[in-house]
Amino acid sequence: MSGQLDIFSALTNSDESSALSTNTDNFTDKAEFSFGELLRMEKESLGFYVSGHPLDMYKEVLEANSDFSTLDIAEAGDADAEEKKPIYDGMNLSICGMISARKNKITKSGKMMCFLQLEDLVGRVEVIMFPDKLARFDSHLEVNKIVRVTGRLDFKEDEDPKIICENIMLYKVK
Repeated sequence: MSGQLDIFSALTNSDESSALSTNTDNFTDKAEFSFGELLRMEKESLGFYVSGHPLDMYKEVLEANSDFSTLDIAEAGDADAEEKKPIYDGMNLSICGMISARKNKITKSGKMMCFLQLEDLVGRVEVIMFPDKLARFDSHLEVNKIVRVTGRLDFKEDEDPKIICENIMLYKVK
């Protein structure tokens, strides 16, 4: 129709065609994002990591200091459990991972308690910190810190397993 342009009409006009081919960008060179920054942005925008995991470089240390993975705990009630180490309610265990979230709550008695999301290479588990433990370990409980949690498993029907924290140790990472 007359008076309308399309995306390719500029290419048929020789004056405009030469203007298009000589146009250069004015972008400045920027350094690549660091691996850590790239992972942080992936997690922030997508909700999961794509390029890797922040714990990849600590895999051997985490596995050596964990009794189970978060996946082992999540699958504890499955029929194939006899092929794995037994996991049961009230069991004491240690697990290593990264704190991915923290939520504080006030108890009925007015004391502060905390719920952590502990993430390892295969999943996550909730860790409950009651007021006495929170007062003792609060300085270690920052998001993205790598920790070793020792505690007791808590299974309830229709809920994901949780760990009641007894002790927490901060790993010094380089």
